[in-house]
Amino acid sequence: MRHNCGVEAVELCDFIRDLGDYVPELNAAETLEFVAPRMHYVSLDSNAFLPCCLDWRAEIRLGVMESHVGDPDVVVGHVDFLVLQLGHEPADLVLAEFSEEARRFADLFDGSWLASDVEEEGCFAAAASIDVVMIVLDVVVDESARGHQLGAWAVSEAGRDDVAHLGGVGGDVSALGCGV
Repeated sequence: MRHNCGVEAVELCDFIRDLGDYVPELNAAETLEFVAPRMHYVSLDSNAFLPCCLDWRAEIRLGVMESHVGDPDVVVGHVDFLVLQLGHEPADLVLAEFSEEARRFADLFDGSWLASDVEEEGCFAAAASIDVVMIVLDVVVDESARGHQLGAWAVSEAGRDDVAHLGGVGGDVSALGCGV
């Protein structure tokens, strides 16, 4: 079981294995309902020497409708992503410091900025200057929780404007990359 800032969480497989400990009055004919999806952000801090890029894991957590006060949230997946502040270091060098998955995005950049052909296409064409990008490295949803669009929801939640604050920058996140 994980404890973080007073909030407990347990992986879905452990929750199912120990179901009687969490929902003792549930009988075999009843359906267990999960509610209130939310994200829990954990800074991975893989490379403290690159302040222009931070790596994060956003856990997908669900509550259990039949749970009691103090019961843990259930972790059903996660999104791993980078928040890269542009204009500081060459993106290809920064991305190479994190992982092979991150390095795959290097072609989208020209030096420390987005490549002009990327910045001028599609939904980015009308945008102002892009100063921060979020690069999605991995999305994992437990097989038992699939079919409810939780992965897409989690990427959307992680990409909200407040992700810029996770990256320690003041602007909005203007671009979203996805490597899955």
